[in-house]
Amino acid sequence: MKRMMLLLWLFLFLMGCAPPPSEVLSQGSPTPVATKPIPLPVKTPLSEGSPVIIFRRSGGLSGVSESWIIYEDGRVIYQEEMKGESAAGEVEAQELAGLLALIEEVGFFSFSDSYLPQDICCDRFSYEITVFKDGQSKRVTTMDGAEAPEGLWTIMGELNRLLAGISD
Repeated sequence: MKRMMLLLWLFLFLMGCAPPPSEVLSQGSPTPVATKPIPLPVKTPLSEGSPVIIFRRSGGLSGVSESWIIYEDGRVIYQEEMKGESAAGEVEAQELAGLLALIEEVGFFSFSDSYLPQDICCDRFSYEITVFKDGQSKRVTTMDGAEAPEGLWTIMGELNRLLAGISD
């Protein structure tokens, strides 16, 4: 009987520590990482110029939220939002020109805005690529396990190859 009373007392005590349901509900549901808009960097001497590509990767088991901003002169700014880390690097002019040519070649600007699987749960990575060209921008979002054009996966593979050493 004492054990039952102790468990009841413990249960009531823990219930008193929780916020009222109305407080929890009024806060709304959190915004998924994959749909957060990418803030463009404020122009500073380090980031003068125009970005041509923003590549964002988020999710996975460790819950990363990474972005690489590639500028027209080849400079790259890396940001890891969850850890507050950043780094700078550079992509060779010839490599950047090749990437931009690939983007045109595979028809990136004609892709749908998103390619998401029916089941979006379970520790997958989400990807977002934004390309700026002639005063316009095109953003495409996808996720591991989605059916997307082969060209989109090719672009991501090339981005991963070019940016591999910048976030380390």
